[in-house]
Amino acid sequence: MKSGDIAFIALALVAAFLLGTRFPEIFRSPRRQSHLEEQVQLLNLQRMCADQADKSFKLEGFQPKSNVINSYTAHYNGELRKCFILTNTYDASHIVENGTVSTFQSLDDAFEGTNYGNYFNSHDTKGPPPGTDRYVTCYMEPPGAKREVCHSEAQWNAMVYRYMRENLRQL
Repeated sequence: MKSGDIAFIALALVAAFLLGTRFPEIFRSPRRQSHLEEQVQLLNLQRMCADQADKSFKLEGFQPKSNVINSYTAHYNGELRKCFILTNTYDASHIVENGTVSTFQSLDDAFEGTNYGNYFNSHDTKGPPPGTDRYVTCYMEPPGAKREVCHSEAQWNAMVYRYMRENLRQL
């Protein structure tokens, strides 16, 4: 054995001894235990939210249709203690006849069924300039709050972000 190998083995044994004697302190401190319990609670809330959003989406009864995509995103907002579902419908079924594709989004509380806001965009794929929005309407009106109107997808996304973002303070 080389002297470098012996030094490495000795260092590994010392590290294992030190970690072994401090293992209970490191991994069972009250602060770490509390943090782990909060994380488990948050994961459980997120799972319940995802399950409820799936149920809500299925109850809406979206029917398969050619050139239409329906999807959703679920998010548990720890600050508001709410489960949100953002439902998306992308409809290209009129692209051949008039060159439009439409996008509809709805933000709702997945448990209460309360609508927070809606977005609709009819996008002209043929007209000048390319990518011109033929019609946009959107608003956000959470329960008990004043309606905020928006005029673009970027404004809508900024409003949705307040509810669907990852919160710094989860619980």
